[in-house]
Amino acid sequence: MGFIYFIALNDQYIKIGYSKLPYRRFFEIKAYNPNNISLIGLMEGSIADERRLHRLFESQRVRNEWFLYNEKMEDFISTYCEPPDFDDLDENQWFSLDMKPFREKLGQWISLVQEKKKSIILNKWRRPAVAIVPLEDLNFLLEHGQLDMLSS
Repeated sequence: MGFIYFIALNDQYIKIGYSKLPYRRFFEIKAYNPNNISLIGLMEGSIADERRLHRLFESQRVRNEWFLYNEKMEDFISTYCEPPDFDDLDENQWFSLDMKPFREKLGQWISLVQEKKKSIILNKWRRPAVAIVPLEDLNFLLEHGQLDMLSS
């Protein structure tokens, strides 16, 4: 189970999406969006629930997961959603709960980079990119939850 999130874009549009880590997802979307967006509502739910909401608001769909923000949408969010609480976040709302296998694999990759000076493929925002990363930066990125997957 995860969360259905509602992100407002300039009080004109709403993105209805699903994520197990909704705050992290919000900041991912915000990083790639030049417009002013706000996380305005969260509710527990599944991918199936997200699809049901997409069907419920089909007449307001603009494109993909973006919908017109109107009174019907506002009433739904105020009735069924909790407002986000950025002040009371714990680590589990930002990162995967089971980091042990990742940390073990990361150690192997760091050793490989040190030995063979290979570049590292980062999949930061679920989009592949190749970068050569200094080892001290790897530790910083890991500590701050900025790496999802590494491969050499």
